[in-house]
Amino acid sequence: MRAHRAEGRWFAVGVPDPIVGGGECHRVSKKGIRITRGISRMLGIVAVGLAVAGMMGVAAPIAVADQSEIADGNVFRISSLAEGNPPIGVFPILPAVQPVRARAPISEWKVVKVGQDRYRLSVGRYPHTGVAENKVIASIHPEQEREWVITHREVQNAFTIALADQPQLGWTLPTDQGESPAIMISPIISTRSMPPQFMPHQLWKFERVE
Repeated sequence: MRAHRAEGRWFAVGVPDPIVGGGECHRVSKKGIRITRGISRMLGIVAVGLAVAGMMGVAAPIAVADQSEIADGNVFRISSLAEGNPPIGVFPILPAVQPVRARAPISEWKVVKVGQDRYRLSVGRYPHTGVAENKVIASIHPEQEREWVITHREVQNAFTIALADQPQLGWTLPTDQGESPAIMISPIISTRSMPPQFMPHQLWKFERVE
């Protein structure tokens, strides 16, 4: 793009018209030219990034829309429906057990179906998830494995995750415990409407990682 000055006015030459196309001339300010150039550079960087990601086989997560899409053996990212939609996972330290936390960097979950709406979950290098001290934990110990009921709540297009043997208790994101709180097990709260609605901090989004 070239800028020409004529009679005290600035024109950008060769900028395509967004409606009719072609190399139309448009009256713009010097500042407008600088902004346009900056946007062009940013778009170029984004395009290169997307192209590289495509060549490397990196795909964006795909949101799961209903129960049937929680397929056996698939890998998901799980995030809260609470404000900011924080993902949940574990930190790259490897004690035998650690709490599952919001905004932890390792956030890819494997889901294995074991019955009607019943699942086992694993995250990172931890093959088991369970409960300790009312917190959701990731563990290397098979005896700590718990099964989970994952239920799609259609009105809010999200899921609750509850203990299979205590379905009134489910994953809960604390809202007053800092940036990376541990996920708690708490009574699931819902309205008495039909269908019921649930608290955002007890609802979860699943995004399939391909």
